[in-house]
Amino acid sequence: MRWSPRGGDAIDAAVSERDAVGFVAVSRGADPTSRYLTGRAFDCDLVFVRVGGETHLRVPSTVEPPSLPVASVRVDDRPPGTAAAAVLAEHGASDGTVLAPRTVPHDAALHLEAAGYDLASTPAVEAARAVKDDAERDAIEAAQRA
Repeated sequence: MRWSPRGGDAIDAAVSERDAVGFVAVSRGADPTSRYLTGRAFDCDLVFVRVGGETHLRVPSTVEPPSLPVASVRVDDRPPGTAAAAVLAEHGASDGTVLAPRTVPHDAALHLEAAGYDLASTPAVEAARAVKDDAERDAIEAAQRA
């Protein structure tokens, strides 16, 4: 099954509602949140940043960067929080509140805070995942028939 990325609209709405500068998620290995956000299963550390309505991914040099037409993907071997802060700063968000899922790793949170960002938890991704679109319903039905 080929997934497509989801969650951008929900994240953008949460960022706007909370007057935040962006959204950061850090995944350690394959997990459902990163798969939902990127449309791919990654078996590595992954930095997902949503800023200015655009998606940016950072992956370590130990993996081949995937080609995702809806995201900027680059190799970055810095600690995930440092890489995320760099993406935010590159796109004009040099300080302010950054939204993140409550599962953001502690070290990534510390790096973001050290870079001058205030972190705030958001359930935006979980809420978006709870609502299924037509493609997701079709995939569920196909799996149930199998």
